[in-house]
Amino acid sequence: MSKWEEKQLGSVCSEIFSGGTPSTLYPEYWNGEIPWLSSGETSRRYIYNTEKTITELGAQNSSTRLAKNGDIVIACAGQGKTRGQVSTIKRDMYINQSVIAIRGDSKNADTDFIYYNLLLRYDELRYLSDASSTRGSITTEMLKKLKIILPDLPTQQRIADILSIYDDLIENNNKR
Repeated sequence: MSKWEEKQLGSVCSEIFSGGTPSTLYPEYWNGEIPWLSSGETSRRYIYNTEKTITELGAQNSSTRLAKNGDIVIACAGQGKTRGQVSTIKRDMYINQSVIAIRGDSKNADTDFIYYNLLLRYDELRYLSDASSTRGSITTEMLKKLKIILPDLPTQQRIADILSIYDDLIENNNKR
């Protein structure tokens, strides 16, 4: 049986970061070919496309950051149920300041295992964020320090694979 160890999320991820928004004063920054993710779009398990797009000029002239295919994204702010929602992106896309991207480190943790761990901690994340500010927000520092209990990497992968099979069945059924 695998020994499970408690670690900080930041120690088993290669990156945890938030993004930004290109200025809306410059129309040439918007309606381009590049997907740009906002927190309200994190209600789906997988994110393939975004409602808004930006141009390369918009990406270069703002604090938005590129999240990569397979990264976990979490809504760090938002109305109603939004804050604390967790998704996986299925293509490279830029993110706004109300989204945090989490990139696993394949030597230490399985990204899908981290996704399921965070998904099951929705209420805990909302409680922590409510306690940390008047508006309630999840911060990158909060996530970096978040304790996570991990088995060895092969066990993480087996657990995540089993859960992914069920999620994929649900996703396919919903598409029908």
